[in-house]
Amino acid sequence: MQASNLFHTYLWLKQKRWKKKVHIYRQVFQLLFDWTLSIYLFLFLILGFMILRDWVHETALFTNVFASFSIEWVIVFFLGWTALQAVQSYQDPGVYISSSEYQLGLLPYSLKKVWILGVLEQLLVAAAAALVLISGLLWLTPLNFFITLYLSISFFIGKTTGILIKWRLFQLSGVKKAGIILLIYFALLILRKLAYDFTFPSEWILWGSWVTVSVIGFLLMFHPFHNADWGKVVSYSDVKVWRMWAVQQMTKTTIKPARRYQFLQKIFQGSRARKPFPYRMTSISTRIWRSYLKEQLDPILKTVGGVYVAGIALSLQGDWGTGLGLAIGIFVLNQMASSIFISHFSQAYMHTIPWEMEGWFQSFRKWYAAAVLLILPLTGWAFFQQGYWLMVSFMVLTSIWMYVDVSLSISARFNHLLNRSWYNGPLNLARTGGFVSLAAGGIFPWISFGVIPLLFILSLKFTRLKGSWITLEKEKGG
Repeated sequence: MQASNLFHTYLWLKQKRWKKKVHIYRQVFQLLFDWTLSIYLFLFLILGFMILRDWVHETALFTNVFASFSIEWVIVFFLGWTALQAVQSYQDPGVYISSSEYQLGLLPYSLKKVWILGVLEQLLVAAAAALVLISGLLWLTPLNFFITLYLSISFFIGKTTGILIKWRLFQLSGVKKAGIILLIYFALLILRKLAYDFTFPSEWILWGSWVTVSVIGFLLMFHPFHNADWGKVVSYSDVKVWRMWAVQQMTKTTIKPARRYQFLQKIFQGSRARKPFPYRMTSISTRIWRSYLKEQLDPILKTVGGVYVAGIALSLQGDWGTGLGLAIGIFVLNQMASSIFISHFSQAYMHTIPWEMEGWFQSFRKWYAAAVLLILPLTGWAFFQQGYWLMVSFMVLTSIWMYVDVSLSISARFNHLLNRSWYNGPLNLARTGGFVSLAAGGIFPWISFGVIPLLFILSLKFTRLKGSWITLEKEKGG
């Protein structure tokens, strides 16, 4: 009887929340769109998808690409998708127990039963998403039915098991969580080595991966409240439940939990960050970077997670994907780093600080060392099969190229900011040369060892970051 009452109460709570969200979205829609134009737009979208489907099915290029998809690609997707769930545990509890659901546990209802209902809700969402995925792929693409089915099953198993993985990892401290995530990637490294050393049928590997991940998910179901941090869970769940993208864009506000990334908070707001510091350029700029980078943790963590998943997925495809995945990861990471560096100077207080830009960049590179350390395990993963000395050499080479590439990227952005984009020709050429040489390094390592040291020497001439911010403002205005 109590379980029935809990289910009806839980369902009533969800219905009320859904109605409130629909009402808010309806207000946003009425503010931005006209009903007549929306109907025409909807009809045009349907026709557009039908045209796109016919074009994809009739174009030989797309037909050949989709025909080349095999079970190996499904394995890569499944492993990457499952690993991504672990990375997301830094900001996603998996099961959303918001303040409203938590209040049910203070009534005569069991909090464990409320949690189980939350898990079942996420399972229904995952099943619906898998159904939409298989329906969309079968209708839109000429993919083989069994490949599409395997993709959907992989998505569902990875998503459902990821719910419990995120819940468990979310409760852990930052050091333990980071260690477990590294162990997950280390397990993938061992799996990659076994795939090289032994020849197993692809179906066996896929089915074995499904069974292994499903068993892990089943074991994680036991004692779910062990070390549960309910304050943290409720805080993040409230954000997940009420974070509506359209409303945030309209109001220019961002909903954030009360406390975030406790492990990283020790780095950015620990005792060392509160100590007095000497009034020197390096000390002051490093302290200001500490405060600004703390505000950018969301895009940083998401980018790093995406880089790891893409790098591991491409490296599993063989030597050609080894260097390509590493080159793409470094390029994306440095694009984000240079964007953060430039966006820092849009802050109002930065317009009044007459300090040398070269000093700001030097202090930024101290923090950038963390990005280099994050990429080194990915480099070791990529070149693990090609010998110990080659792996170590590429780790050193990758570190050098990361510093060279981020310097070139920031210099190019400053040139664009100061309306002197004609200086960017050599910079873009150098970045392209480094990207191509690193991408080819998986097959022809000697290309990387020949090109990147040369680019390092040339970059010393083409990276120009001298001058204060006030001087730069005057140059830009004049």
